[in-house]
Amino acid sequence: MATVGQGFKNFVGNFVGHLKNTLKSWLFGNLAKAGITLPETIDAKGIFHLAVQILGITYQNIRSLIVGKVGDGGEEAMGVAEKTVEIVQKVSTEGPQGLWEEAKDKLASMRDTVIGSIIGWVRNTIIVQAVTRLLGMFTPVGAIIEAGRGIYNTIMFFVQKANEIASLANAIFESITNIAQRRLGPAASYIESTLGKGLTLSIGFLAKYIGLGGIPEKIKEIIAKVKKPVDTAVGKVTGWIADKVKFIVAKIKGGVDKAKSLFSKDKEMEEWEKKNPEKAAEVARGLAEIDELEKAKVVDDEIALEDAESIAKTVQSKHSVFKKVEAVGEEDRLIYKYTVNPSAMKRTRFRLKRRTPSASYELYKQIALKLEVAVQWPENPPLRTKDDRSELRHLLYNAILSKYKGNLKDLDNDVLSSGVIPSELNKMRGNIFELWVQENVPGVSHEKRRPTFKVPAGDEIRKRFADGFRAEGNTLIEAKAIQEPRRPSSGEIKQMVDYRRIIEENIPWIYFDENGMKTELTFKEIHYVFNNERIAKAWADDITKNVQVRYQIFVGSDEWKA
Repeated sequence: MATVGQGFKNFVGNFVGHLKNTLKSWLFGNLAKAGITLPETIDAKGIFHLAVQILGITYQNIRSLIVGKVGDGGEEAMGVAEKTVEIVQKVSTEGPQGLWEEAKDKLASMRDTVIGSIIGWVRNTIIVQAVTRLLGMFTPVGAIIEAGRGIYNTIMFFVQKANEIASLANAIFESITNIAQRRLGPAASYIESTLGKGLTLSIGFLAKYIGLGGIPEKIKEIIAKVKKPVDTAVGKVTGWIADKVKFIVAKIKGGVDKAKSLFSKDKEMEEWEKKNPEKAAEVARGLAEIDELEKAKVVDDEIALEDAESIAKTVQSKHSVFKKVEAVGEEDRLIYKYTVNPSAMKRTRFRLKRRTPSASYELYKQIALKLEVAVQWPENPPLRTKDDRSELRHLLYNAILSKYKGNLKDLDNDVLSSGVIPSELNKMRGNIFELWVQENVPGVSHEKRRPTFKVPAGDEIRKRFADGFRAEGNTLIEAKAIQEPRRPSSGEIKQMVDYRRIIEENIPWIYFDENGMKTELTFKEIHYVFNNERIAKAWADDITKNVQVRYQIFVGSDEWKA
């Protein structure tokens, strides 16, 4: 008994070292039970990932904060920013975690603060109290008292953890030889080593023994103490974003003293604007019109050079403030260059815009090479129309689908969750996964047309497109290929609510077949299909909360349950 007791004493004495080595599995395991989506690492970024969830920070909170800082016109400008400003797009798709790169310098010490607090609490609250009681069991009188006090909690723990607790028992039994040979030091060290390696089980056992519950809530409470630095960092980053959005407000309103070029700010331009306020406002309106005219021409963040040249000519002819506006392909990007009357303005201003189709074609070929898929690319393919460019993308898609037929794990590792597809082409990830689901998940229709619904939204009608449906039965399919684990964005939550309404209110999908016959289909259930289990786990609670009606969650063709 003394040897076993010494093993426990050694464990307490070296506890901090043991806990640092195994804290990730213990901490993450407990938080997962509390419904928290877990990060990949336990560095400062990982703690930030946990903190924004525990503090209830969402994209909608961040969006409201930015709109409030912008003031008048903020809501409209934010809508534009969500389509055009990179950092806003990142946060709208990734949630608060998208702020990390901008906020990390302000939160460098957060990890040490949180981990230090958790280690201190576990050591003082669980370990010291529990081991003090356990040591009492290794004296004749103490054994009787402590057996009575802890019998219920101990029995329940053994019932719940029968398989795992076996390793601790084995450590004691395997030490009998050492004990019999009076080699007590090695025996105690072996017991300590087993406790250290199985720290998740050890802490759970000790906490159960002293009747302590609510461990996940206590950890959440500790992490919540970083609220002030997190709020400060989020406040500073949202202020920086708000300044970007204010420029959009100025463009929309045709402001005079605020309508500076978003992409070419310099002293010469500022001086010219002060002297020529009316012309400065006209420049802002001309740049805004470029954005508006592009909407009908841009596909997957690319625009044909011919289309851009036409837009440049239109803007130049309509706005006399411009001496010249031209569209030029430089490297892999297309740039609008403009000079402003009078000619005393010496330097050409420019505006960085979209990829050219030729650059996209080269990018498709690079993706194929990295994935080692054989694509029969045509020689000198036409790139003028949307259909031309779509055909090239589908050549790549088909080659990828052929290589990863029936193999979601490798498709996810190599394509969907990897960086082989640039972030600006995220839509390609979704397209590839949708096609994979159609071809590899039993029962999913190969119908090219997508179920389309008109969902009433106040005075407007909102169109909602599902990714597919079961060929037999009344089940919709929503396929989600997401690169990194995150919770749904506000737009994705809105989509869930719309699906609930489509099912509850029997909103039909109305279409005409090839013979012109009108068909109406209603649906009774929706299946969410994800590219991996980590994404499914991150989304499960929000699906339960917002879809509410009949649903199932799948990873590929396999049903997933929390």
